[in-house]
Amino acid sequence: MSSEIKADSAVTPAAVDQRGGNGVFEQLRPFAYPVAVVLGTAVVLGGQLVEDLTDSPPLQMFQRPPDLALARWAVVVLVVYSMVMSAVLMQRAARSLSAVRPVIAIKQDAFDGYTHRLSHTSPRIEIGLFLASAVITLVVFLLLGSDLLLDDPVTKLPHKLPTEPLYALIVLAGYTVVGWTFLRLMYITGRSARILGQLSHEPLRINVFDTSDLIPFGNLGLFITLAPAAALIILLAGLGTPNALGGWVILGIASTFTMLALLLPLQGIHRQMADAKEKALTGLNQRIADLYDEISGPLPADADHASRIGGATTALIPMRKTVQEMTTWPFRSAVTFGRAVLIALAPLIYAFLSEVIRLSFLPK
Repeated sequence: MSSEIKADSAVTPAAVDQRGGNGVFEQLRPFAYPVAVVLGTAVVLGGQLVEDLTDSPPLQMFQRPPDLALARWAVVVLVVYSMVMSAVLMQRAARSLSAVRPVIAIKQDAFDGYTHRLSHTSPRIEIGLFLASAVITLVVFLLLGSDLLLDDPVTKLPHKLPTEPLYALIVLAGYTVVGWTFLRLMYITGRSARILGQLSHEPLRINVFDTSDLIPFGNLGLFITLAPAAALIILLAGLGTPNALGGWVILGIASTFTMLALLLPLQGIHRQMADAKEKALTGLNQRIADLYDEISGPLPADADHASRIGGATTALIPMRKTVQEMTTWPFRSAVTFGRAVLIALAPLIYAFLSEVIRLSFLPK
């Protein structure tokens, strides 16, 4: 896979135009991906309906309110979200890079390479993820005979794959699509974070008095983190909070990875901003120290010279304060950065608060 990624990273937009595009759906018509979203959702919905038909009656998915079928609808929503968010993430990445182009001190060809890699996927990777999901689904549910992911909502007993061949095929197809869309979202998220991390180590033109040009970097990092965090919240809302220590450990690990997906890709930008801030403060402090040395001796007889010293001091002190208050992360302020960290930890916070409410306020 590493060789494939290297080959993909070397592809330029011009080469893509000559070959007619890259990605599974890009060589088709523009509406092909929306159609794929609809078809994938229909397959998963059909699989969940078959499970609902083959468990305890009645058909819970269309009851009002669908309390017993909330988990089944969560699976459907997860698929829709994963496919839509994958496309939105790639589009958002390309727009964010266009916004920060003036501050990235690299050649246009190199910049276009980053943009292309963020906004395109490899057909081989797409097909590989789908085949991996299909193989895992067949091995787990067909060969090993494991329980389906959702238990019978009425009896709370494990639910097996239906014995009717057509029903079994529909259920297997549904779980294959679920696994593929989720793996695809995680792959695109991880790939986007990796490419953003590489870009963050490229030389940047940093204005220590106004870092607003770097904010699109932070927005992109936050969006990359939001993709898996929201997927985890959908699963928690539908399937409920973990009921064992192992589940909480897995949730904690997943939340840690979402936070790292925010921080690690922006480390290069953070380091460059911190270096620029330190360099600017060093220069300003030296200038102020030089002025202090001048006024420590005899007072200047020249009125213009004294006025120059006073004017320089009046200008340098506010400038130093502005640089001292400069944030070293590509966000508007430390408060905004704290909010981004909270969003990254949102699944763990959501699960913890839900468990507190369940234990404190709901009847046993």
